[in-house]
Amino acid sequence: MIPSLQRVTTEYVETEDRIRLNGLADEDTLCIWLSKRLADRLVTAVTQLLEQQHVEQAEGVKNDLLSFSQQAAQQRTQRDAEEPVAAAVKPEASWLVLSVQITPTPHSLRMTLVGKNDQQKAELNMGIGNVRQWLNILFSAYKRGQWSTDAWPEWMHSHFTPKAAQGVESKKIH
Repeated sequence: MIPSLQRVTTEYVETEDRIRLNGLADEDTLCIWLSKRLADRLVTAVTQLLEQQHVEQAEGVKNDLLSFSQQAAQQRTQRDAEEPVAAAVKPEASWLVLSVQITPTPHSLRMTLVGKNDQQKAELNMGIGNVRQWLNILFSAYKRGQWSTDAWPEWMHSHFTPKAAQGVESKKIH
């Protein structure tokens, strides 16, 4: 059975130059790492899925709606901040994601994070609002790591300011 992450802390770790997801699953803590290359692919896939929700809108209106939705998610993240999930201490509980399987539904998204073997899998199920909050946190992690944000759509850039990023860098979703 694939562990389901109930709470996740997302942060950039400078010494690794990677994004770390510390996730709580069935009383165990997993430390899951995302490379820049895979994070870019994940960002593209997730933001395209969100854009499909507004496919009937004119491009300018669609970008405004998407940007507004991201602003609202960012405000919820700042308001609903919880204690971060501690990093895993068992070596086998820390692994690098090699692929992500994304399964969308009308109101949620399931990401299956896959490492190098069958023991290195975890699921992250989020409602669309939580997906948007997580994207804000991930975008902030990119900024903190001084990573290029070329993979991110304009509607993510348009609402994000350094002041808005304060307090968003390492929040939990769920």
